[in-house]
Amino acid sequence: MKILNYFLYVYDKKDYLLYTRARLLLIFQLILFFAVVIVQFSMLFVGWEDFIKTLFITPLIFFGMLLGMVVLKKGRYGAASKLVISICSIAIIGGLIREPFMNPEYALSSYIFFVYPCLALCVIFSSVKFLAVISAAFVATDVALFM
Repeated sequence: MKILNYFLYVYDKKDYLLYTRARLLLIFQLILFFAVVIVQFSMLFVGWEDFIKTLFITPLIFFGMLLGMVVLKKGRYGAASKLVISICSIAIIGGLIREPFMNPEYALSSYIFFVYPCLALCVIFSSVKFLAVISAAFVATDVALFM
């Protein structure tokens, strides 16, 4: 609870809905922050090759969540939520683009399932306009991959 209070003291005087959304976003960021670290180091047990393969995207997510927490602490909920959603979307789009070159047989079946949770994040934490932008980016990526 102390860590939540450390980051969310700026939102104490704001309305309840904004405080609750900021709290939920912070909890999501903390979970994803530590999950990325655990996943990256668990790849050492699988092998060096898989550790190196995942190393190209996990620092982006790690530092994106860290930056998102800093922005959230400054009281800029909108910027923090858009940053987190953008980082997650870039990671998914990167995986969608990379997959046909690495494993063509799994090209449209593995990373496509991560699109829906990312859109759900956008519905919960962001605006309709930003949801439209993220949706258009996913649609453009999928259409390009199908072509």
